Amino acid sequence: MSLKHHHHHRGLELSAASKSFVSKKWAFLLCIGFFCAGTLFSDRMWPEPESNVASREAASDERLLLMSEDYKVLRTYAEMENVMDRTRRDAENTKKYAIQNFAKSLLDVADNLGRASSVVKESFSKLDDTSKDSAGAAPLLKTLLEGVEMTEKQLAEVFKKFGMEKYDPINEPFDPNRHNAVFQVPDASKPEGTVAHVLKSGYTLFDRVIRPAEVGVTQGGESQEDKKESDA
Repeated sequence: MSLKHHHHHRGLELSAASKSFVSKKWAFLLCIGFFCAGTLFSDRMWPEPESNVASREAASDERLLLMSEDYKVLRTYAEMENVMDRTRRDAENTKKYAIQNFAKSLLDVADNLGRASSVVKESFSKLDDTSKDSAGAAPLLKTLLEGVEMTEKQLAEVFKKFGMEKYDPINEPFDPNRHNAVFQVPDASKPEGTVAHVLKSGYTLFDRVIRPAEVGVTQGGESQEDKKESDA
């Protein structure tokens, strides 16, 4: 066989092999295409059985039910915590302010001691040192004054021990939560609504006012708002 004939025969074999390879390649690509198409349309062509769908929906409903039950438990727990906190606060306030009525009943005693002290001081200041009667009364009044002041001081210490404090709001702006205005005083030198006189001191039990101070307030002066604006 000549060399030319041999090369021609070899070319025919290569051409046939190439065609065979191309055919196989296209066949493979067609298989891939059919597989993908089958995957995409499998749900439509072969729908999932209703029993499986129902089972999946039931499982989803069960999870939702469990979540709602957990929410109810957490909400109930939070409400119980709130109730316990309120009960604790109420118990503390009840204990804290248990002596309020008893303390208020002692305020008149404190007022009377204060009045007695003032009367004794006034009488002591009016004594005439030159008279014989005054010379004998002075030691007695001094002893009485010391006793009244000591009792008043001890009572104030007991009040403070149990959370009660006395306040004197002289020259403070009138506060309806802490003061009880009994009368008005014309006084243009002070802002209107300023406490000018205190008839009875006020008392607090911890942060609660148990007796507002009885006061007289100024009238006719510059108002508190106008005074703030003028100061600014």
